[in-house]
Amino acid sequence: MSLSLRARLLLGTLTLTAMVVPLRVIIDLRAGTHASESAADAALVDLGRALAAIVPMADAPPPASEPGSSQAFERLLRSHSPERIWWALSDAQSRWMQGDVAIRSLRLPGPWPPEAPRWGDAMLDGQTLRLAELPVDCMQAQPCVLRLAQTTQRRHAARREALHVALIQGLATAVLLGGGLIAVIAWTLRPLRRLRADLALRPLHAPQPVDREGLPDELNPLLDGVDQLMQRAAAEHERQRHFIADAAHQLRTPLTALRTEAELALLAAPRDQEAGGGLVRLHRSALRAARLADQLLLLARTEASQGEPGGDERFDLRAVVHDAARDWVPRALERHADLGFHLEEAQVLGRAYQVRELLANLIHNALEYAQPADGSPLRITVRCMALAALGEPAREALLEVEDNGPGIPPEQREQVLERFFRAPGAPGSGSGLGLAIVRDIAQAHHARLILKDGEGGRGLCVRLIFPLARPE
Repeated sequence: MSLSLRARLLLGTLTLTAMVVPLRVIIDLRAGTHASESAADAALVDLGRALAAIVPMADAPPPASEPGSSQAFERLLRSHSPERIWWALSDAQSRWMQGDVAIRSLRLPGPWPPEAPRWGDAMLDGQTLRLAELPVDCMQAQPCVLRLAQTTQRRHAARREALHVALIQGLATAVLLGGGLIAVIAWTLRPLRRLRADLALRPLHAPQPVDREGLPDELNPLLDGVDQLMQRAAAEHERQRHFIADAAHQLRTPLTALRTEAELALLAAPRDQEAGGGLVRLHRSALRAARLADQLLLLARTEASQGEPGGDERFDLRAVVHDAARDWVPRALERHADLGFHLEEAQVLGRAYQVRELLANLIHNALEYAQPADGSPLRITVRCMALAALGEPAREALLEVEDNGPGIPPEQREQVLERFFRAPGAPGSGSGLGLAIVRDIAQAHHARLILKDGEGGRGLCVRLIFPLARPE
């Protein structure tokens, strides 16, 4: 499975962080441990120099059993560290002279006597000690060696503290590095999200070059291809629209003439039932063909109007429904249908004639195809009002047409919005363009189109929610 660019960048960021943070912890731990060890070793050597200044330097070595040191020497040892410290003074031949007998056998590798202070680890009775050796002068300026041994509890505590600090710094590095890289990735991909939204909302029939402001130069070849593709798609779409509009326009005149001739023939026809039936069927076919041509022409005009600047106007949905009522109430009465209205003011922005055609298609569909199967009277209700949330000003306008007919099954409600789709077993002989026109006009007005069950789960309710026009 191919990963998205964002996922790849995040994966790379996590991998880089996982590599850098442990390395940072190791480096910080080594640096902290080295610093604390060096400081402790230097302090031990400084203590040795201070002790060398006050230790009694005899002309001859005292007996081997003599363990002591001066009181000043002991006070200096206790003031340096709470840890146990041993000391011993040896001559140039490594013979013990005075100090603690316990460490007289401890010795660091290297030449003897040492030319400079040195230190290292040594073992005493299974315990690790830190041993320092530094050259001093004694016995008529003869070289001697002062050895100091110290327990390592404080050094271990310093190592643990260094580890604690290194882990905290590593965690801080992970948070800052990971968070910073994620923020950089989000900031870098923001123009791509804007580009995606721009392409998703761009109509095919009115393409403009992609806005490249803020986009990386590496995308220019891809965007050039997108611009060329959309230009070709727009040209093809425009050719199809012109063909449909021209064909529909050319058909209107002969279809109108055919319908007129059929009506005149019906008036002058003899009382021959067979001939009269043929003329009636001819007249109905002419009416259907004329309506199809009108719908195709309306579709072409709707598509052409999208994206045209200056075509929108502020109008009241209630006035549009009033105009439709004058046209459709008489037709509803002829069909013995109850066409009712519930109207409130709702100002929207768009093209009033297109919304009028939208409403005409919905009422026509209800009259033609929504007759209840049980023979009860057909009821059609048109609602128009402004919608407002509780305690907030209205921001949307509702236009709704509801009937008590057989409705449309939920699984077909997406398909009926496609052009020329007719549900199997649907009554009448329509072209399947009515709801497609409604969908296109709704999209042109940025309205949400919802098909749902009517009141009580019976019939069909077609709901359109328009953005409310801003107050003037």
